[in-house]
Amino acid sequence: MEKNKFKERDKATLPREKLALLGVEGLDDSELLAIILGSGTKGKNVLELCQEMIDTYQGLAGLGDASWQELTNISGLGEVKAKIISAVFELGKRREQELRNREFLQINSVEKAKKYIQERFPALYADASIEYFYVIFLNRANAVVFTKEISKGGFSATVVDVRVILKAALQCNASAMILVHNHPSGNTTPSNEDIMLTNKIKEAAKLMDIQVLDHFIVSYQGTYSFNEHGYL
Repeated sequence: MEKNKFKERDKATLPREKLALLGVEGLDDSELLAIILGSGTKGKNVLELCQEMIDTYQGLAGLGDASWQELTNISGLGEVKAKIISAVFELGKRREQELRNREFLQINSVEKAKKYIQERFPALYADASIEYFYVIFLNRANAVVFTKEISKGGFSATVVDVRVILKAALQCNASAMILVHNHPSGNTTPSNEDIMLTNKIKEAAKLMDIQVLDHFIVSYQGTYSFNEHGYL
């Protein structure tokens, strides 16, 4: 009995060992599912259980369309495991929808940028008490791929680390970026520090072939575009 338990444990951990050696790309569908479930059931190891799921629904497409209640009809797949599988496929669907939405979210004008900022960062137009600094990252088609809060704090200014911006740009393979920050005072006129920081980010990004398209200063009084005023 102890020997059989050892063999079962060995089979269950094999996909994780294989992932460590080959990466997720080196695993087949049943092995990826096995990592998610972690264990099988009495008389059926996790790989056998996962392969049975795939066979029952004739592939991942059918498996992803099944409700968790339907999945419990598979012997050995209880309610908890069925819900885990259902949740994983739902996350995949939501990711695909998010990627499709990004493809249509192109910012190719100052007006489109202003509209996006108003919709994405409505709090910056309220009576904010501290300053926030965000960066919108775009691909070569000027479609939004990622937005990131770089810093926050202070009434008159917030500390912005250029290295954080460049690291984020490289991680999402950005080709361009739009800078956004608010002035809690309400006055959207750029300060000398704003202009110096913009130039610093622009020159650093240029070394990595990343373009700074614009820098917007926003407040409850409106929106200021560096591009419109000839600063970029």
